[in-house]
Amino acid sequence: MALGREGRREVEVDADSHPAKARMAGKLATEAGRAQYAQRKWRAEAPIGWIKEALGFRRFSVRGLEKARGEWDLVCLSLNVKRMRGLQAA
Repeated sequence: MALGREGRREVEVDADSHPAKARMAGKLATEAGRAQYAQRKWRAEAPIGWIKEALGFRRFSVRGLEKARGEWDLVCLSLNVKRMRGLQAA
């Protein structure tokens, strides 16, 4: 959960009306919390962005967990093939 932009002034979080934001602000107040949150920049968000932008994949077209997992495997496979093909051209 993003609380604001890095380098901008801090916004006071109202814990009564936004308890989840208050919990996140508490986590980000610690050094360990900031270090863990910084890792999300390179762990999952980049590949998800590639899948959404390069492949245009926004939603599953099948129902059920097993079928959705199979469709996700195909999406990941197609992304990897696309990336490998780009590496060969370079």
